[in-house]
Amino acid sequence: MDIKPLKWKYRLIRRLLTPIYKGLYHQFAWTYHSAAWVVSLGQWNDTIRHFATLIPTGPVLELGHGPGILQEELERLNITRFGIDESRQMNRMAWRRAKRANQSADLVNCLAQILPLPDHAFRTVVATFPADYIFDQDTLGEVQRVLLPRGDLLILLSAYFWWNHLGNLFRREKTGSHELPDGWVESIRGRFAAMPWKVEVLAPAFRKTTLLIIHCQKL
Repeated sequence: MDIKPLKWKYRLIRRLLTPIYKGLYHQFAWTYHSAAWVVSLGQWNDTIRHFATLIPTGPVLELGHGPGILQEELERLNITRFGIDESRQMNRMAWRRAKRANQSADLVNCLAQILPLPDHAFRTVVATFPADYIFDQDTLGEVQRVLLPRGDLLILLSAYFWWNHLGNLFRREKTGSHELPDGWVESIRGRFAAMPWKVEVLAPAFRKTTLLIIHCQKL
């Protein structure tokens, strides 16, 4: 199903930022933590750790594990977890992070569209701040395959920190106790319409940050 972009300005911003994101996950991966700190004024890692507390149960598969922040927190919460990332640089960073924390690490360098994993192996699949691959039908097909029946896909799609609200980005369409830009819920649900998902869009608060979370249950 072809979903039109929400607004031209979001499409333009995403197009401009795509090469920057690609660099942060590959040749400039060493700058990732600094960039994340600047974007969130130091709240990036805490936001991901809070997201970990919203994950219902394991075993958990994380798509795009990045430097391993969520992997580390899931281990601390005693949740069985596994991670994949297409970036070799991020894979190495996550391995080093696990080693420093004296944790085990089950990480694979691969694409989310071709998961080298068995059917029905995970209760929950998660992703934090993913790129557009998360909406690829091949990715969603693989998620359906590896999830148990009634399993959950949880996507922390974005976070609006307190300074984002100054620009009045949040307007009339309400989800939970917060507001989302007009048309977002309908457009996001449309991304999953080709497969049997039960979809809800959540906007819970964490400190002065509003999280944009997509919760899909496999039907």
